[in-house]
Amino acid sequence: TDPSYAGQILVITFPLVGNYGVAADERDVFGLLKHFESDRIHLKAVVIQDYSFVASHHTARRTLATWLQEQRVPGIYGVDTRAVTKLIRRHGAALGKIEIQGSSPAESFAFESP
Repeated sequence: TDPSYAGQILVITFPLVGNYGVAADERDVFGLLKHFESDRIHLKAVVIQDYSFVASHHTARRTLATWLQEQRVPGIYGVDTRAVTKLIRRHGAALGKIEIQGSSPAESFAFESP
């Protein structure tokens, strides 16, 4: 939810993601969200190596997948994120797209530079 990530695709290299789940949208006495930087996800997409479908942390109120769906942010898993990270280290940050089989071809979408 950090606005500084606006427009970016987040590639997470940690081997397992999702097992903590996502906390509730609770607010403090000042009306600020307790667990988030802002009221929405600013990312364009999330890329994960291995996704846990079970959220087991005591503060979890929903799964990562549910939260991403609620926020209309695509997420994919099963990607060798370490290889992606090596490419980024070698060549620097790059514009990217996530294409899903059966959807419109990637060429039909313009790159958005954050």
